[in-house]
Amino acid sequence: MTVRKLTLEEWFTVYQLQAIQARHFHLPIFLEADVSGLAERYRARGRKPPWTSILVRAAGQLVVRHPELNRILFHTLLGPRFVEPGYIAVNVPVLIEHQGVPHLTAAIIQGADQKTVEEIQAELQAARKRPLEQLPIGRRFIKNRNTWWARQQLKLIHFLAWRFPSFFLRHGGGGISVSSLLLHQRSVLPIGAPAFGPNVFSLAVTGIVEREAVTTMRLGIGFDHLALRGEQAMAAVVSLQEILGGLDPGGDS
Repeated sequence: MTVRKLTLEEWFTVYQLQAIQARHFHLPIFLEADVSGLAERYRARGRKPPWTSILVRAAGQLVVRHPELNRILFHTLLGPRFVEPGYIAVNVPVLIEHQGVPHLTAAIIQGADQKTVEEIQAELQAARKRPLEQLPIGRRFIKNRNTWWARQQLKLIHFLAWRFPSFFLRHGGGGISVSSLLLHQRSVLPIGAPAFGPNVFSLAVTGIVEREAVTTMRLGIGFDHLALRGEQAMAAVVSLQEILGGLDPGGDS
């Protein structure tokens, strides 16, 4: 048996998740979206669809249709406040390897509604190649020493980011998020899992299912019921199916 202290990165993950749990009230929605048209379009060109990038573009267009999704609930020093960015950006968790060790960080795709799938895919690929030492939080995980001083620094960053909306907006934080668990999908194991985060609407793609001529994207959606009514969330889900069903990847995809 081993009893060990958490690494700094493990500690900060626990700290962030506990903060999300304390400040938000998430409800899950599961959706199986028909993406046969997209799959056929890529298949005709002999290419594999970049599903995460496709979903990021769809999320950007979803915000155009439903601006209420572009909202974050902040618990400021003056009380709860809704922050509604004047831009459209999508947060995407990405893994960065440093000396063979994976570290989770985030990429922010600005103007996702206007970019092609290829442009989004290129941005995500570039984000995965960023040196960890160049990231404000990531560089603190290189030595990963869980000391009192290191924890206080991370607490301060988290405090500024989620208590002062101006700090969040200055760094271009997105109002909607997309994550992917496709690397873990198995044809014999249909997995569904919602994504819960500080955003009002979080999307996770957990599987792509192909049956005969129909291709389905399995999605787990989490929405913050403190910031969004149930009927608003369901209307957005209906729109998401429509967007994915007729999505134009843009460019020559």
